[in-house]
Amino acid sequence: MNTSGRVAILVLCAMLASAARADDRVRYFRDIVVEKGEALEDVVCIGCAVQVKGVTSDVVAFWAGVDVEGQPSGDIVVIGGGVRVRPGAKVDGDIVTFGGPVIIEPGGSTTGEVEAYPFCHFPGQRQIYWQGFVGLMGFSLVLAMLAYLLVRRRRVENMTKTLRARPWMSLLFGLIFLVICFGLYRLPWLFVRLYSTSGFVYIATTILLAIPYATGFIGVCSLLGSSVPLRGKCLAAGTLQAALCGAVLVALCLLIPLAGLLAWALLMMWATGVALLSRFGARAPLAISPAGQ
Repeated sequence: MNTSGRVAILVLCAMLASAARADDRVRYFRDIVVEKGEALEDVVCIGCAVQVKGVTSDVVAFWAGVDVEGQPSGDIVVIGGGVRVRPGAKVDGDIVTFGGPVIIEPGGSTTGEVEAYPFCHFPGQRQIYWQGFVGLMGFSLVLAMLAYLLVRRRRVENMTKTLRARPWMSLLFGLIFLVICFGLYRLPWLFVRLYSTSGFVYIATTILLAIPYATGFIGVCSLLGSSVPLRGKCLAAGTLQAALCGAVLVALCLLIPLAGLLAWALLMMWATGVALLSRFGARAPLAISPAGQ
């Protein structure tokens, strides 16, 4: 990302921290419409879309897009959506999107730089584009394939058995682990020297989170794929086929608007939880002996 993109992200962080003036507008899960003749400063919409018919300064939207018919005088940053600039509209700033394209229709214009990353689809975002569909589906399949090759069949089967036998325990383990990891992200004062030099703690915590997630991801996919019935039989017979089938199902769940966020949270908890509970697939759940034996 070039300088303008980094500046736009910094504007985003500053707006989220200080958007409290009377001429700002912040809203959650309810769309914002800036009417013609209306002038606002910063506009922040989380889980909702923004339609700009009047005049604004900076505009930020999470998990939905921005439709411009007026004249924003600042930057537009969208996380999980796209931007459409209508004929006659003018954006006097940069436009940055993650999860959708920037469409400038004939007669629309912008004086700043435009950066779009449409292949980066965020779970649960309200707008679905073919680029994001391809990116999310491809990422899910590639991750499942790589994880299967690294973890191997026996460990995948052990994690699948663990999920079947102890689904709620796996969920609890994952929840506790995620709370610990996000707690590390929120405690920079414990590692001031490291944070100020190389960001070592951020990197280490990300790796600590990514390894069990990627390992458990293949177990969750295998369970989902092996549970899909088709004409009285399982849709995917082998372990690898079941894992790839499950990866497709996971991607489709993450594409569901807003509800995909819940699916992603459950996926994170179950994947990390089953990886830890099964010791990364090295241990299968103990069989329960019948009473009296």
